[in-house]
Amino acid sequence: MVKSNKVVIDTNIFISAFGWGGKPFEIIELLESAGIVNCISEDIILEVSRALAYPKLDFPQKLQSDILEFIKGKEEYIKAVQAGMSRNYEPMEKIFTTVTCRTLRLHERR
Repeated sequence: MVKSNKVVIDTNIFISAFGWGGKPFEIIELLESAGIVNCISEDIILEVSRALAYPKLDFPQKLQSDILEFIKGKEEYIKAVQAGMSRNYEPMEKIFTTVTCRTLRLHERR
């Protein structure tokens, strides 16, 4: 099984990608091609939904729905975050330890 890079794509990236393209859209293309895995929370999905509806941005309703469907179809919801909210920090500690060890290994290679 091939491991993908896990990232958190925030609202600004989604809005910029679908509104104006550029570098943010390249991130979305990576997501589409499975080059990265988006770890997203319900809070981010809600924030994107609200931002898409801003009248100033003028996203048509169909596009708003398509974008949200795309985001939800490409997400990997991190249950450890939910566990952390319930004061069960063990899953979060495992993730933190993994990220810290990987970061240290990267810096040792330099």
